[in-house]
Amino acid sequence: MKTKFITLILCILFSTPALADRTVFCESMAKMGLKYISDRQDGKFLSNVISDIKSINTEHDKLSYDIENAAIEMAERAYEYPMYSDKDQQTRIKVKFMNEVYNECLN
Repeated sequence: MKTKFITLILCILFSTPALADRTVFCESMAKMGLKYISDRQDGKFLSNVISDIKSINTEHDKLSYDIENAAIEMAERAYEYPMYSDKDQQTRIKVKFMNEVYNECLN
């Protein structure tokens, strides 16, 4: 699954014209992934993910990639991360996830 995610990100990056745009897009992806970790218990989780991906796609000049597949990949990725009742531990997990998504997106 990680390979699919990296392939998806590479496709996104090659369709984005400038590094500045990529940075903004990657920040958006990372924040979106962070939101998914928090919201994953929601009954409308996947539809919310797809809606967010469509929104980011519109903001970034309609990047050419499969919106639903991107949404599913990000949702699956968020589900891989454990939830903890300890707030400090939960914060560390969220920061780690956000950094991983951002760094993979930029590379």
